[in-house]
Amino acid sequence: MKNIIIFFTASLWNILMCNAQETWKQTRNNDGIKVFIKKREGSNINELKLKTELKTTLNALMGILADKNNYPKWVYGCSEGKLLKAVSDTEVYHYQVTDSPWPLCDRDMVCHSVIKQCPLTKTIEYSIISAPKYIKECPERIRVVDLKASWKFTPLENGNIAAEYNLSVDPKGGLPAWVINLFIAEGPLQTIKKMKQRLPSYQGYQTEYVTN
Repeated sequence: MKNIIIFFTASLWNILMCNAQETWKQTRNNDGIKVFIKKREGSNINELKLKTELKTTLNALMGILADKNNYPKWVYGCSEGKLLKAVSDTEVYHYQVTDSPWPLCDRDMVCHSVIKQCPLTKTIEYSIISAPKYIKECPERIRVVDLKASWKFTPLENGNIAAEYNLSVDPKGGLPAWVINLFIAEGPLQTIKKMKQRLPSYQGYQTEYVTN
């Protein structure tokens, strides 16, 4: 009996600890964009989640995300974006450069993206992880090696799209965690605002791998 009590007590403790680690705290609500943060496991840097609704289509969203060359027009701080390789319609590698204020070095990253759509709910998950060794590093830039991000787009009954963006990144380069945490939400927040502005330009975009 004692062993059973110990077992269930330990199990309950593990569940509580997991729930505590997965708790998101809302920090902002700016123009209909909600910002949430939580601590990364084993790190002092925050993870980030943003939620909003978009008046658009799934195809338009895939269009703006596929247009890598025009990332500098809406992705915050991005000075260069280009497609490196299309493995398929739903899997690509792309390169991206983020400007940093002087005297900091610019960051660059190679991203491996995969798109999946649920046939029942039509929800799209667009996952992004770093692939730092895919191309040679540039000596003048700091290569981001620790990056995991994702977009989730869910059609709603009102015709809008519920959008969720998740980001876990360590930009390295000697930046203390408190500085990173101070500004980590600003880039994604401004990016989503610019995305909303540019999405009407992609309303005619069509794909064979997405069902609206």
